[in-house]
Amino acid sequence: MRFKFFISLIIIVIGLGAASAQETPLSGVTIHVVQRGETLFDIARAHGLTIQALADLNNIANPNSIFVGQRLLVPSRNVAIAAPTDAVQPMPTPVFHIVRSGETLFQIAQRYGLTVSALASANSISDPSLIYSGQRLLIPPRESAAVESAGAPLPSPLMSIEIYPRRIQDGQSARFTLTASAPITVTGIFLNRAFVAASENGSLTAIALVGVPVGTASGEYPLQFNISSSRGQQRLETMVRVEGKAYRREFINVLGDRTSLLDPATDEAELNILRTVMSAFNPERYFGGLMGLPAAAGISSPFGSLRTYAGSDLQRIHTGTDFAGAPGSPIIAPASGRVVLADTLNIRGVATVIDHGWGIYTGYWHQSERYVSVGEFVTMGRIIGAIGSTGRVTGAHLHWELWVNGVPVDPMQWVGTAFAG
Repeated sequence: MRFKFFISLIIIVIGLGAASAQETPLSGVTIHVVQRGETLFDIARAHGLTIQALADLNNIANPNSIFVGQRLLVPSRNVAIAAPTDAVQPMPTPVFHIVRSGETLFQIAQRYGLTVSALASANSISDPSLIYSGQRLLIPPRESAAVESAGAPLPSPLMSIEIYPRRIQDGQSARFTLTASAPITVTGIFLNRAFVAASENGSLTAIALVGVPVGTASGEYPLQFNISSSRGQQRLETMVRVEGKAYRREFINVLGDRTSLLDPATDEAELNILRTVMSAFNPERYFGGLMGLPAAAGISSPFGSLRTYAGSDLQRIHTGTDFAGAPGSPIIAPASGRVVLADTLNIRGVATVIDHGWGIYTGYWHQSERYVSVGEFVTMGRIIGAIGSTGRVTGAHLHWELWVNGVPVDPMQWVGTAFAG
């Protein structure tokens, strides 16, 4: 059985100029400066555009990532956009949802195939837990890709398959959501790696979170679902587009007395420990909404950089985000979870790993102090350690990692995107 994505793609080719006012006319284009409280949906609607047209024009991969003061290109209303219809597509009639007693923002988002962050952003909700019965919520257009069978409905009891984000990049996380009219259990394979879907809503919803390894080439990749229900076993397959991403290079000088830690065998042995600890699937979910930051410090090195270590042939992908905090400053749990590793490793120094459930793990390396033990449950915001310079380092910092289904991915994506409510 074959499937296809129903996604409209609009391409605009224009030049970029300077702007000093909120909206400044250029040749066939206007620059809009994002104001506090505005969303991409608001701006697109005001200019008679679709969110996708506006996002494509400004090379925005995540429509929730705009910020106050950002300059956005918008075509003048008399400028045609090169699209299948050669015209600007009008915004659909707004859809609203009235919150019922007991409903959560996550349940509502799932009902409409949205992320919690997209729904919260469209309604200027800063705390997703603070909604109330009778509240009127604007339902924005979906950003995920709907998978449907070619010329036929999905087989019963399956009702829908949603893939988020619509543009999956290497080094990022993705979510597959299946809804059904009867209880289902789901496993699958993506990028030659097996995954297990978590069950919610009385097993009428199955959610799988996967990671795309850094270095995955752009292309179409098979996605297979194995679905079990009272109707038996079914296997569904489709193709998913992954887009490659350019990461920077870094040249690292390790402290002189620690150059022995550049031995590839030492590196691989320690990585095997992490693979064992951070690849198990826990069906219980402890996290929800956006993750917080693990340290009140600036980022000194982003995720995904290809690192070359001076004086050796060792090259490694930087599988986390570094925070340049002062020695001894606190490390904070960005989400609730259970400690599954608390040890001192050769390369990563004083280390902690937290299991957040659903195959999501976070790691904290190079600490000077560790304040938690294996088996201990920690809540979001708790201080779990202190920044230090233990292990293979150039100086004091926190290295923060996030693994999804056994794959290290960019943890900062989880600070701006809620993968569960």
